[in-house]
Parts: sequence; C-alpha cells; structure tokens
Amino acid sequence: MNKTTRWLFNELALWQTQGIIDNAQAQRIQSLYREHDEPVWGKIIFAAIGSIIFGLGIILLFAYNWADMHRFSKMAVVLLSLITAHALGYYYSGQHSNHPKVGESLHVLGTMLFGAGIWLVAQIYHIDEHYPNALLVWALGALAIAWTLPSLVHTLLSLTLIALWHSFEVFNFQTVNHWANWIVLVGIIPLAWFQRSRSALFMSLSLFIFTFSLSYGQTADSHEATVLTLLLLLSGGCILTSFVVTTSSFPESHGIFRTIGVSVFVITLYIFTFSAVDNVYFRGDLQALSIQTASYFLLAYCVQC
Repeated sequence: MNKTTRWLFNELALWQTQGIIDNAQAQRIQSLYREHDEPVWGKIIFAAIGSIIFGLGIILLFAYNWADMHRFSKMAVVLLSLITAHALGYYYSGQHSNHPKVGESLHVLGTMLFGAGIWLVAQIYHIDEHYPNALLVWALGALAIAWTLPSLVHTLLSLTLIALWHSFEVFNFQTVNHWANWIVLVGIIPLAWFQRSRSALFMSLSLFIFTFSLSYGQTADSHEATVLTLLLLLSGGCILTSFVVTTSSFPESHGIFRTIGVSVFVITLYIFTFSAVDNVYFRGDLQALSIQTASYFLLAYCVQC
C-alpha cells in the first residue's frame, strides 16, 4: 500500500469517528482505491537487494570465523539472527510504523538467514541429506511468510525457490516431482490472486505450466507424444479462464490468463508445423497411458472447466 492510499485510509477512519461518513461508505471508498493500489517496484526491488546483500555480509562474517566457533555457539548465532530479523520486521511492519518497507526488508533478511541456516545446521551436525530438500524447506518457509504478512517479495522468492527445487529434482535426479505442481496450484496461485498482483500471477501460472510439463514428461515414459496435447489443454484452460475473470474481483488478471494461454497455444502450434513432430505426436496411443499419467490429463481438463 503506497503512502497516498495509506493516508486516505487513515483519514477515512477519522471521518468515521467524527460521523462524517458511515462504515458502509468508508468500505465502498476503500474498495475503489484498493483495486488500483499497485506495488512500488522500485522500493520493493531495492529493499530486497539491500536485505540480500546485508544478509550475505552477515553470512560471510560468520563463515570467516565459523571453524573457531563451538557447536552450540553456531546454533545460537543461527537461531538468534533469525529470530532478531523477524522480530524487528514484525515491529516495523505494524500499523503504528511509518516504515513498513523496512519491516518487509527485515523479514526478507530473516528468510535469507533461514535459508542459510538450513545448510549451516546440516554442516554443524554433519547431516547428509538429499540437498534439493533444503530448497523445498526454504521455499515453504518463504511461502508461509508470504501468506502471513502478506508479502509480494516473499511470494516471488518462493516461486524462485520452487522453480530451482523442481529443476534439480527433474534434471539432476530424474525424479517425478508431483508435489511441485500442487504447491504452485494450491499455495502460490491463490496467494497471487489474493494479493491482486499481476506479476506474481503471471510468474506463478508460468511456473505451473513449467512444473506440470516436466513432471508429466518424467511420468509419461514412452508416451512423450502426449505432452503437447496436454499443453493444448492447459492453454485452452487459461484462455477460457481469461473470460471468466472479467466479472471477478480481480478483472485485471484477464490479460495475464490470456497472454499465458495464447503464448502456450502459439508455441505448441509452431512445434506441430514440423513434419517429424506431426507424424509422432498425432499418433500417440492415449489408451495405453497408465492411471498416474492419465491423471495429468484429468487435472488439466478440470482446470479448463
């Protein structure tokens, strides 16, 4: 919320107290200006960069002296730095604060320290674990903060971490990563809608198509020919949704759904122009799909409906 909108909402509360307007009128005015309240990207980007650089500086400072510290001292440093960053972020994010962006920056710093703490704890106790799981835990932590505050920066951070986690699982370990699809579909896309953020919605929809396609490609095995058919279903679902949202509480999302749907559709059609692809992809035996593989088509069909 920018300064002008915040000032207006404070004045509305004062006008209600003085009896100039009633509660219904105040809510109507707030709804008009809340829909057009866009994030100040300059402040968001520089605040995030500042928090990340500051967090990296702290990490490097402790890393330089890490070998000389006792195990309990290391754990105390990790936990205290994490708690302090989020406690200060909570203080500056309060309604009484005139610097809410400082509070969000401190929360970002705390989330960065949380990610660093995952690997530091693993190093302290010599935990040999499947390393993409650390990215998953970090992403879930950022997503929890994004829902709690709510915070657009944490939403974008969780998107980035989920994309990295999914890529490592699929490309490095050839894992069928179903959970990434559901985390994006259930945890991030509704959050982007709730925040009325077109950028977060665009990125979350793009990530869903990315994770969905890669997971299906790993599941399909000998049925790779059906991947493009699945993409056509997803593009159709996005295009149909673009018409539905025009009458919703977030009509500005119309262009996002349409852009994603049309882009996927055009790219898929271009791939179909190659004769080698045409001969293979239009002769896929859909009846031979396993139940697990066919469930991807069912989900895409439900999204379309």
